[in-house]
Amino acid sequence: MAKANSSVMLHAQPEQVLSATVPAKQARYLGEEDKSTLDQARCSNKRIKLEPSVSCKTDVKCIESSGLGSIVTPEYSKISNATKLQQYQMALAVDGLAKLHPEVVEENSIRREKLRGKSENGDTITDSVISTMLSQNTTAANSDAAFLRLKEEFPTWNKVTELSPSNLFKLESAIRVAGLSKVRAQRIHGMLAKLKQERQKPSFEYLRSMSNEQIKEELGRFKGLGPKTISCVLMFSLARSEFPVDTHVLRISKSLNWVPQSATRESAYDYLNSCVPPKLKMDLHCLLVTHGRQCHNCAANKRPQFPPNDGTKLVCPLRGLSNVTKPDVIVKSEPIS
Repeated sequence: MAKANSSVMLHAQPEQVLSATVPAKQARYLGEEDKSTLDQARCSNKRIKLEPSVSCKTDVKCIESSGLGSIVTPEYSKISNATKLQQYQMALAVDGLAKLHPEVVEENSIRREKLRGKSENGDTITDSVISTMLSQNTTAANSDAAFLRLKEEFPTWNKVTELSPSNLFKLESAIRVAGLSKVRAQRIHGMLAKLKQERQKPSFEYLRSMSNEQIKEELGRFKGLGPKTISCVLMFSLARSEFPVDTHVLRISKSLNWVPQSATRESAYDYLNSCVPPKLKMDLHCLLVTHGRQCHNCAANKRPQFPPNDGTKLVCPLRGLSNVTKPDVIVKSEPIS
């Protein structure tokens, strides 16, 4: 396989709040001296050229496993400069937020391991669809409690389909803590009943063999399954390259000028899902959601849902990010003997 040398050009703005560093955790191909030089860039107004550490064997695989490498693809040269700027900012956002919220990245690592080890015999997609439906317009604690109660009352989804559409009280009671129990119960029951009617069992496991677009079309038939819910199912249950956009992701993306101020969740999803580098999607989504709930700077009306317990305010690593000037990330493919 052909290997590649790479160089990173960084033009940092003086006095910017965010340290203009290549993501240390992700850019493993940079040596310590290189990282130190990049750290100094935030206080300078110079262009800095770095050569990666020779001992790190900077082949294509190594570059692609890093945050910056994930934006250097065969199609990278065809991307507009504006999009390249946003992708670099996204890599920096993941790095800064991961340091502030390390538990999010750790949880995602566990998620990925579980997804890799999932058996196709497990009814995990149906679980994911319903748990995501329950998470709409409520807190994570309430939706988790509702799903656990639902599974206790109905050990199999077949049990739900045995209920009469005119008598869903038991189902409503099980999910009441999530709110809107009557509407949710009708949608869950209707969806499972339709699946059983069409496919002889209330299961979405048949989706595994479908493309992303086919899955979106299939799930979009059911009430209560919008673009964000379907995108979450694709990412968290099927490990597909998706970038869900909820209210926190939309708000922060607007503040960073990644999408226009007039963007809706749907239009922002259409753009960001095609723009965010695949290797950053899960971490960036989860980090923005968590940060949007906790940070005074990024919360709606500067009033976070879950501010620090000690009454302090988080030092937001996204401040100044929209002012970061895009580096030229160059990957030269040269055979190495």
